[in-house]
Amino acid sequence: KDTNHLEGGRISTWFGQPSSEPYEQAHALLKEVGLGALATRFPSECSNGQRHLVALTRALARKPRLLLLDEPAAGLDPEETEHLARLINSLPDRGIAVLLVEHDMSLVFGTCSEILVLDFGRKIAAGPPGQIRSDQRVIDAYLGGAA
Repeated sequence: KDTNHLEGGRISTWFGQPSSEPYEQAHALLKEVGLGALATRFPSECSNGQRHLVALTRALARKPRLLLLDEPAAGLDPEETEHLARLINSLPDRGIAVLLVEHDMSLVFGTCSEILVLDFGRKIAAGPPGQIRSDQRVIDAYLGGAA
């Protein structure tokens, strides 16, 4: 059976809590991250990017200390990517560290304080965004003339 995001969040995220509490918590969290309008929509009514953002929000409901994000911007349009960046940037204030694997270098530079760059599985650079942006190996591998 297809469930809306709020019901899906209740079932998978707060399993085992009193019945009204998970619904309220799921809705509050969706609103807090700017996705409240999607709470009662079905996944089939949302874009691929919106579904990704809701899935990320459901992961946040578990109150992780570390969040591993593997290509979270894949399939997102520019507006959704900007929403994702704001969400990622808010995580340290929630006490959540982020390990981000991403090819969208604009997202990486806009959200990461420390970056480790791999090229074909080999470390080619590590450091803060300014240092990475000017590293010739990174420019050659990922940035081209955009540096």
